[in-house]
Amino acid sequence: MADGGDGDVGVGSRGQHLASVGVIVGTGAVLSGIHLLSIAGSKANVLTVLSGGVTSLVFSAAVVGIGLWAGQSWEASSTTRLAVWCGGGTASFLLLAFLARILVESQGGTLPLGPRWFAGASSTGALLGSVLGIYDVRHVRARQRWRTAKDQTERLNNRLRRSNERLMVMNRVLRHNVRNDLNVVQGRAELIASRNTGVDARDAETIADVAQSLVAQSDKARTLESLMGAEGDHQSIDLATVVERELAALGQTYPGVQVAIEMPEQVPVEAAPSLDTAVANLLENAAKHNDADEPRVRVTVDWNPIETELVIADNGPGVPEHELDVLDEGSETKLRHTSGLGLWTTVWVVEHSDGELEFEDNDPRGTVVRMRLPSADAAEVDGFDRVGLTTTMPA
Repeated sequence: MADGGDGDVGVGSRGQHLASVGVIVGTGAVLSGIHLLSIAGSKANVLTVLSGGVTSLVFSAAVVGIGLWAGQSWEASSTTRLAVWCGGGTASFLLLAFLARILVESQGGTLPLGPRWFAGASSTGALLGSVLGIYDVRHVRARQRWRTAKDQTERLNNRLRRSNERLMVMNRVLRHNVRNDLNVVQGRAELIASRNTGVDARDAETIADVAQSLVAQSDKARTLESLMGAEGDHQSIDLATVVERELAALGQTYPGVQVAIEMPEQVPVEAAPSLDTAVANLLENAAKHNDADEPRVRVTVDWNPIETELVIADNGPGVPEHELDVLDEGSETKLRHTSGLGLWTTVWVVEHSDGELEFEDNDPRGTVVRMRLPSADAAEVDGFDRVGLTTTMPA
């Protein structure tokens, strides 16, 4: 039954299409025939024939061409709409011709009325109606395409929203369970390490370190989740406070790293709430992988009312080139990927803050990272009554 119904609809639509095209082409053809007969039998001079009959013939022939073109280019609904416009234009100008006759005769005058007169008016009306119909159909089709695109966009947005909601739920559940289990593993490993010596203790310490690393990755994933849920949220943040706090934590974790810092006492910026995570990742990356005999990290902050630049330079081995390529491309593959979520978190925090992040080689060795952020008004940031940092801070 369904197949039969669909077939009936298709046949009906095609019949409507052919009928509409037939109306347009037929109107133009009939009018063209009238004009040809009128021109052939005319006894007027050549100029009169050219100014009247030939012009009307061109109009009616154009209507035929429009009908054939529409039949090849458009579907039934559009050709039907065009046929209505063509017929409406023809009828309107034919009516105007009759009204002109009545008006002239009421004034005691006469018009050279005849088939050519009414055919000329009809040709003009048919062509004008067809042209207006083309514009109308194009407008309707454009509006339909816009509505279709809008509906598709809404459906995709709804699907994306539902997928994000499901992913966030699964992420929270899995992260919570994994974190709890890793805390148990880490605690047990530390307990085993404290009760043993030699190889067993070292193995237990390795297990504890790996568990701690996975917990840190879980925390970074939570930061990314909060970023996705707070798109567009910016805060006025004192970057000096963030740098000071993260450097203090860095000194406790990596006491052997020499740190030098140069920055103003107040560094107000507009950034995402997770800016501290991005700064911590960059500082940790500069210290953790630094294999120099005397590992050094230098932090410089340059502020102006428009833009703030945070520069972190180290003398370590540098960020692997393939990891920087992956960050530039914006996606990972099985063969090309970064070593964790740290750099991704930093990149996304900076992008979320409408900032820029650049990596370059240090001379003679190491990496220089430049983070640029929009500056904020100092009055919008709390806590500027504190004492500023010294220009150097050994670890």
